[in-house]
Amino acid sequence: MADFRLTYQIILIELMERSAIPLSTARILDFTAQLPFFDYFQAQETLNSLLEAGMIETEASGNTTLYHSTDKAHEAYEMYHSEVPPDIREQIIKSLNDNKLSIQTDNALSCVYHPSYNGGYLCTLRRIENDRIQISLSVHVASIDAAKAVCAN
Repeated sequence: MADFRLTYQIILIELMERSAIPLSTARILDFTAQLPFFDYFQAQETLNSLLEAGMIETEASGNTTLYHSTDKAHEAYEMYHSEVPPDIREQIIKSLNDNKLSIQTDNALSCVYHPSYNGGYLCTLRRIENDRIQISLSVHVASIDAAKAVCAN
């Protein structure tokens, strides 16, 4: 582990690559808290550097930010995955398996809103079950307050 920042990045990318669905900030921080060398600030700094580099993307789900890896992250992972020690890789797999149901519950119902090209906001509600989108429904509303209300409910 010569470059710790690279190792931290690859660990988080592997966590997201192995997860079938986006992970919340809380789930990522819970995982990193289990590692003896990863503290809260290093985890936040690593998430931010991955965002800035275009390796991960976020989506809003109510009050929660969800993270998922991008194609660029997948390419980096293919090149550097050997930087993740085997015991950490096993811990990633175990953590995802142990928390699969609660991670799915986190992601079961999500709503995001974005400004619409013709004014107003487009709210998209998704129901995910067994790693598949069961329904996706979009509603156009006139104001950001209405969009927030739709997503909050």
